[in-house]
Amino acid sequence: MRLFDFFRARPDLQTPIELPTAAHRDLCYRQLRTLVREAGVRPLTLMATDPAEYFAVMEAAGGADISLGVKLGVQYSLWGGSVINLGTKKHRDKYFDGIDNLDYPGSNVQALQTTATFDHVTDEFIINTPNDGAIKWWISNAALHGKFATVFARLILPLQGKGGEAADMGIHAFIVPIRDLETHAVLPGIEINDCGHKIGLNGVDNGALRFRSVRIPRDNLLNRFGDVSRDGKYTSSLPTINKRFAATLGELVGGRVGIAYCSVGVLKVAVTIVVRYALLRHQFGPPKQPEISVLDYQSHQHKLMPMLASSYAFHFATVQLVDKYSEMKKTNDEDLIADVHVLSSGLKAYITSYTAKSISVAGDLLKQYQENFKGGTLSVTWNYLRDSMSTYLSQPNPVTARWEGEDHLRDPNFQLDAFRYRTSRLLHSVAARLQKHSKTLGGFGAWNRCLNHLLTLAESHIESVILAKFIESVKSCPDEKSREVLKLVCDLYALDRIWQDIGTYRNVDYVAPNKAKVCGLI
Repeated sequence: MRLFDFFRARPDLQTPIELPTAAHRDLCYRQLRTLVREAGVRPLTLMATDPAEYFAVMEAAGGADISLGVKLGVQYSLWGGSVINLGTKKHRDKYFDGIDNLDYPGSNVQALQTTATFDHVTDEFIINTPNDGAIKWWISNAALHGKFATVFARLILPLQGKGGEAADMGIHAFIVPIRDLETHAVLPGIEINDCGHKIGLNGVDNGALRFRSVRIPRDNLLNRFGDVSRDGKYTSSLPTINKRFAATLGELVGGRVGIAYCSVGVLKVAVTIVVRYALLRHQFGPPKQPEISVLDYQSHQHKLMPMLASSYAFHFATVQLVDKYSEMKKTNDEDLIADVHVLSSGLKAYITSYTAKSISVAGDLLKQYQENFKGGTLSVTWNYLRDSMSTYLSQPNPVTARWEGEDHLRDPNFQLDAFRYRTSRLLHSVAARLQKHSKTLGGFGAWNRCLNHLLTLAESHIESVILAKFIESVKSCPDEKSREVLKLVCDLYALDRIWQDIGTYRNVDYVAPNKAKVCGLI
């Protein structure tokens, strides 16, 4: 039975349009428990063995109730993922089954000011929130249901630093119980506040957490990348704090992949609803004639059809991302790890419109750009930048720039070249600006001065990646009729994006006036 059909067959698990916050939270938790305990779905097992199927379950859950999708992702991608990816065998043996069957509901808390100080006398870590500014807000599952939290804190070793001072070993992850397993009462030293009403996600019990000298066993340190012995000695296979921090966060990339993938699922549902409604809703028409479908109005088509095209484009892009993530988990290939990290950052940012997250993509592009001048290699995702100086940034052919035939505009080579040309120009120009401003403002000042430029670069690059995958997916579609329809949708996605940024192409005469006009009409 398909997951969607499972919820459709259970009226007691269906989410009404209007539901009070408390009732929605209770329903959402019952939905998740029923999914795991009656439908027999084992999300954490799937995430560990078949990530593609896990993300498909997560998308389907979000289709039934967006809050349920978030709830599932927090329990298994974040809380469960932190335990199996950052912990070692002892943690998996102790927590895996309880997380998988929902006996151990939990959350994931990144608290960079929070400290975990080792007490060698009692063999414990003392978790402490040093000030009000370090309280962690909007922690999913914290307000009501969570019994554990993966807390990111600075590992402090007393008397291990120079001159007998305390040594800060950087950010590490710790399993911290926050409620009693039997009574569900909040444990001593834990302060929990409810974040309250949220439009659209009231089924998720977001909360704020503060820790006041909470003691946990030494074994609760998730010690894959760094460990503390009984006598307080620190060991790690990674030589620096920065490398340990990067490795720790890198193992949590699955959560970012899930957000990008499931955001497309939400878009699919929304587009399906609005297109169907526009088709069925009739309004106005010729005098004394039946009213026509709203979807027949050209203005409505211009609003909805690019959304439809985008949902297909994002689908193929995120399917590729999940495939890369699955391969990464199997091989631990360093280039693939870097590729997944950057792609997941960019796709999450682009698809969910949280553009601030795009900075990491822009940073990687600049790093690759610098390596190109030093003779370094470019990773697979950025291969086209190797040719940017000689190909994409060369002066456009004046004849080609003015071609306006339909076959030319629908040629995937023209579309992809246009996207990559724009990205290459942005990359070169922002690199020049950063170099210029660094002389007077320093590295951070130059970065901040160019921030909007960097975000535009990141968005342009992600659009190029999406289009390339869309074109590839069209070509590989086995059914001829489906391939023809997909090709039209792909053309719409590409030409709509070119038209939305037509000023960039006109400013350098990459697209001549008549050609620009046709791009907007097709």
